[in-house]
Amino acid sequence: MATHRMLRSLLTALLATSVTHGSAAHAAGLRERIEARMAKRASRFIQETLKPAAARRSGDRLLALVGAATKSPRATKAALLLDAELSVAFAFAFKEEQEPEQALALYRRARDDARRALGPAWKRLERAAPGELPRLLEALHAGATAPVFWAAFAEALSANLARDGASLVRVPRLKQTLTWVARRDSRIFNAGPHLALGLLAASFPASGGGDLDEARRHFERVDELTEERWLIGKLLRARSYSVALQLPPLGQRGPEARARAQKTAWDDFTSNLEHIVHASDKLWPSRGLYNAVAKEKALKMLRSADDWMLPPPGARNRWQSPEKPGRNDEAGE
Repeated sequence: MATHRMLRSLLTALLATSVTHGSAAHAAGLRERIEARMAKRASRFIQETLKPAAARRSGDRLLALVGAATKSPRATKAALLLDAELSVAFAFAFKEEQEPEQALALYRRARDDARRALGPAWKRLERAAPGELPRLLEALHAGATAPVFWAAFAEALSANLARDGASLVRVPRLKQTLTWVARRDSRIFNAGPHLALGLLAASFPASGGGDLDEARRHFERVDELTEERWLIGKLLRARSYSVALQLPPLGQRGPEARARAQKTAWDDFTSNLEHIVHASDKLWPSRGLYNAVAKEKALKMLRSADDWMLPPPGARNRWQSPEKPGRNDEAGE
């Protein structure tokens, strides 16, 4: 509640600068100082709280408060990128499973915020042919890295959720953009470019840019850059790469190959999720909420592992909910 009261008072002051009787330069400077304070408080809230339930209850109000600051045509880059991060965070953490349409809407909101923060350059990027895109990206100034990242990151998460034809068409372009971001700043948002590239490579077929070896390398790079403290990386690896491993390589579709693929997938899936569940709540205090959400989701996935993949012969899931027998348990009855 204290965070919301502070944000509300800051937002009131921020909006008041639109009708200030001082000079335009004074108003602009005041807006920037207020937005910097608002961004700091909001970022602290979404990163450091260890209570997903509290964040879930507060999410819509916090999004409304920060979103109000972006409605003005004079909204600053800081406010727009803050709203982009909040929108992505709450879409992924609290909307994807129960309210996917709302999650997609939040991802679009984040993408549009980031495009506004980039300015007119985003239209040139959108119109560019695939062969021209790398040149235009290289020509961008250093301050463009964050807006380009958030626009592509939000769209990558949206594509992974939607899994439709329109998303498939966008994957190669998104991979080009995120690869450029990774070269510019591989550590932005906790190795975010590699996280999104791993997700895209694991979630789509080879014809649409998918590549499991590439996906594994990107997820390993996330672990390397964050010293395995960013649990969201392991969560998304389990949800995408581990699940995709169930299908044997082309030309290896016999019973033995299927059994090997099932075991490899199961081991990767359970080991990554168990790592998350057993991680300390204080593993990365400045990313407390994200890691708390990862722990909550990982435990849920372990308890319903059979919904994600077929366990290999003889496997037993010690996390299985008592009221829901596993497939191998049912087969043995």
